[in-house]
Amino acid sequence: FIENGDLTNSAEERSRHEETLLNKLSLKKFETVPVRHCSNAYGLVVTHQEGWKIVYSGDTMPCDALVTAGQDADLLLHEATLEDGMDEEAVIKKHSMMSQAIDVGERMNARFIILTHFSQRYPKMPLLPDGVSGKVGIAFDFMRFSLSEVSMLPRFMPTLKHLFAENIQELQENKMKRAEKEFFRLNELIGDVQAR
Repeated sequence: FIENGDLTNSAEERSRHEETLLNKLSLKKFETVPVRHCSNAYGLVVTHQEGWKIVYSGDTMPCDALVTAGQDADLLLHEATLEDGMDEEAVIKKHSMMSQAIDVGERMNARFIILTHFSQRYPKMPLLPDGVSGKVGIAFDFMRFSLSEVSMLPRFMPTLKHLFAENIQELQENKMKRAEKEFFRLNELIGDVQAR
């Protein structure tokens, strides 16, 4: 077992651990990237000797360092804990919203983006932003696929949306209720300010 922190320590210690990792997994490069979550939170960038590159965000808010390190990745696996419009909660919990995760992949120029680590408020399927591109898919628990199959994953999106249509409708209704609640809260604040 190699601690992520050991890969960011002294050059000598990092070199020893990195060499072991590279040799055992036939990797050209393995990079840990400090991300914006809590202390000792890291994303991973793995480049294989055959040339493919995979980036895993771990828990994080959008992170420019990960975008830079993961440039031109074949696959980005990015956490998308919250749906769009939950900005405040995303900042407090230091997680990404769906469109933020997709934006990281776009800025990274990733060939494919798989969203993962959804909040438990999405028991079946997360509420994705409209107009998601054909290079975005979602992960499910215990899902397995090879890199050669990743291009098929976004093709399942229309079927998944149809299969979980009732769940998606419920999520959209909940989103509207939250928006109404926020609207009334802001109206009360404006009224309080005007009354002063």
